[in-house]
Amino acid sequence: MSGNMPYQLEKGPYFSVTESVFDDLALRIQVLVGLRQQVDVDTMPSLDSQWLDPAHGGVNQHAERIVHQHEDWYGSKKSGIRWVPQPAFNQFTNPTT
Repeated sequence: MSGNMPYQLEKGPYFSVTESVFDDLALRIQVLVGLRQQVDVDTMPSLDSQWLDPAHGGVNQHAERIVHQHEDWYGSKKSGIRWVPQPAFNQFTNPTT
């Protein structure tokens, strides 16, 4: 018996929905190819799920989920109509990622 304990990972609603959406192998491949081609992340199929609506404990509307994804996952900021990526890591000027 190994002395290592298994790590527990709690999936929140976003990753639970993402995991279930990507059970479809063809869709999973399509999304991975799209990510390599730098498809717009706002078109990801998991953001459309009704399971993320308030009755299911998630963020309110699709548009709010897009904002949440950009700001809280990618660190992007809105500039006009574009999302601007966060600057590269710099221990003095941008110490968070």
